[in-house]
Amino acid sequence: MKLLLIPVAIFAFVLFLLLLGAIGLAISFAILYVLSRAWRLVSGGRRHSH
Repeated sequence: MKLLLIPVAIFAFVLFLLLLGAIGLAISFAILYVLSRAWRLVSGGRRHSH
């Protein structure tokens, strides 16, 4: 019974890491999207960016 617990724990840990990675990826994509929208607003608003 204790032997079966080890692979289940490893599987749950890997699943947890994958979930964390997916959430982190989604958050970073959302931040990139918002930043690009804000940058387009700012660069479109004032022409003398150089």
